[in-house]
Amino acid sequence: MSTGASTQRRALSRQYKESVRTMGVYAIRNTESQRVVLRASLNLEGAINRDRFELRLGCHRDVTLQADWRRLGEAGLHFEVLEAIKPRPGSEDDPREVLALSLALWQEELRQPGAST
Repeated sequence: MSTGASTQRRALSRQYKESVRTMGVYAIRNTESQRVVLRASLNLEGAINRDRFELRLGCHRDVTLQADWRRLGEAGLHFEVLEAIKPRPGSEDDPREVLALSLALWQEELRQPGAST
C-alpha cells in the first residue's frame, strides 16, 4: 500500500470516528401479530443494521424476534424509526439520559411498559 493511500485511509477513519451519529428510538414490528420490540441506541443507523444483520444470520439475541423472522421472513418484520435525536453541540445533557427518557416516553405512548430495549 502506498503512503498516500495509507494517509487517506487514516484520514477517512478519523473523519468517521469524529462524525456525529444520530441517536434515537426505533421499533421492530411483527406485521402479523403487531408485537412491537422497542430499542434505543446512541447510533441509530448502526443498531438497525446490526439487528437486520443478526436476524439474517440467524443469531439474533432476541429469540422471539428471531423465531418471527424465521417464520415470516424479512417482509414480516417492519423496522421503523420512531424518533431520531441529533446531539446538540455544546449541550450539557448526557446523551444516555436523553435516550433513556425518549425510550420511556415511547414505551408509555405505545403502552408497552415491558418492551424490550
